[in-house]
Amino acid sequence: MIFDREPEDWRELEAFVQQMFAEMGCTAEVRRTIETVRGEVNIDVYVEDPTGTPAHIYLCECKHWTNAVPKTVVHAFRTVVADFGANRGFLISNAGFQSGAYEAAQKSNVELVTWDELQGLFLDRWVYSMGETLADIAEEIFPYIEPGNSKGSSRMKWNAELHARRQDLEYKYQIFFDASRYLYGPLRYRKAFPFRVPDPNSNAMEKGIRILNSYREFYDLAFSLGETALRELKTFYDEF
Repeated sequence: MIFDREPEDWRELEAFVQQMFAEMGCTAEVRRTIETVRGEVNIDVYVEDPTGTPAHIYLCECKHWTNAVPKTVVHAFRTVVADFGANRGFLISNAGFQSGAYEAAQKSNVELVTWDELQGLFLDRWVYSMGETLADIAEEIFPYIEPGNSKGSSRMKWNAELHARRQDLEYKYQIFFDASRYLYGPLRYRKAFPFRVPDPNSNAMEKGIRILNSYREFYDLAFSLGETALRELKTFYDEF
């Protein structure tokens, strides 16, 4: 899944939906008021997806209820989606839907999904989008730690201490190479969680390991290291 835990209430459900779409490169806004042919309507999460031309519009209604959503709610949301001319509508329920709700959504562009089902619909795209963002960071780091980098000619002058320092940096920031091995390509070819990555608080001699159990853990760790990795690598090579 995209998130490691369930939302605790309706506010967090809306926030998670907004965050998921934003991390995929969409413009996503919580509590957006839209103008339909029948008047103003407040939408839980309003999304503009730039992958369409023109941008596709998704309307998301979030129901963090204790009971399943009835068909009356589906009919009302279906009308809003149609009146506004949105490309898709997602009615998200943590408690599922009553049997008549699915019939009410037939032959429409409204999809009835649980929170897990919504994440499943967009997981592959989310992983790829987050990987693209990480690649932008890694692209600045690779020249310093990949074999044959532009600083390689200076290594002939390094003593054992400098080689050891560089190995420590490579070990700490190996996660930026792991991204290409674990996170790209079709899901069926990716390495399954949990998997092991070098612990950035360790070094090449200690070889400490951190266990990551989800894509979210992987990206959170990698993004948190980006600025520090680049700064430390630049500082090391600026000595020569």
